[in-house]
Amino acid sequence: GDSRYGGHAGEASKLLMAGNVTALCGNERAFAAGTEDGRIITWGDASCGGDVSVINRGRDRLKAPADPVVALHSTDRAFAARTASGCVIAWGHPEFGGDILGCESDLACGVREIFANGCAFAALKESGAVIAWGDAQGGGDAANARPKLTRGVESIHGTKRAFAAILERGAVVAWGDPTHGGSMPDCVFADVASGILTICGNSRAFAAVKAGGGIVTWGDAHSGGDSSAVREQLQAGVLGVYGDVESVAFAATKATGALVVWGQPAARGGGGA
Repeated sequence: GDSRYGGHAGEASKLLMAGNVTALCGNERAFAAGTEDGRIITWGDASCGGDVSVINRGRDRLKAPADPVVALHSTDRAFAARTASGCVIAWGHPEFGGDILGCESDLACGVREIFANGCAFAALKESGAVIAWGDAQGGGDAANARPKLTRGVESIHGTKRAFAAILERGAVVAWGDPTHGGSMPDCVFADVASGILTICGNSRAFAAVKAGGGIVTWGDAHSGGDSSAVREQLQAGVLGVYGDVESVAFAATKATGALVVWGQPAARGGGGA
């Protein structure tokens, strides 16, 4: 591949050949690997995370074997690492989440899991609170949703430029780019006030599965955010919904064995929920 974007590991090759890599992650232009002794090895475009030495915050964590990296995550042009103690380290392009300026103290410990979309990160803490950073318009600023994100969050899901969180009792809150599902129309609020079991995001829309197997959708109408054409088929009995951040459609499987698809017809498929 293109050596500028990680197609050749260069000097990192020797370190990678040691065989102690425990985590590996890539973005559009770089790669990052975590090792057993707590180090992070990177290669590719330096401005997009290929040079971990540019980290300004959390640098002391990079050489701490007692608190090794246990998970790596990426946006399109940045990385975030979670250590065993729940500390978060980020590097890469600042506008894609490569800088945790303003939330260092919130990310110093107690982070249970990190979620990423194309341009922002969202960290779920042990307390059930959410901390977001990265592109403010693309989910890195959760100010509008913050009152509902201080506790009780159970899971987070993403499109390319938005996040949606499931709270206690199955309520849903969304934030980020409205054109990618970061806000919900009034007609959807009542449907996601409780009873949501899981959410699937594609590139620009969300589909939520309710208790009983009904589906609620929002986001870009042409990408599956409007499911009115198949509404009757999605009222009950859905077992799972499938789509991913590279797709602009959804597919749902039903208890009857039927398959229901909606969104842009030229690109249907992907991961599931």
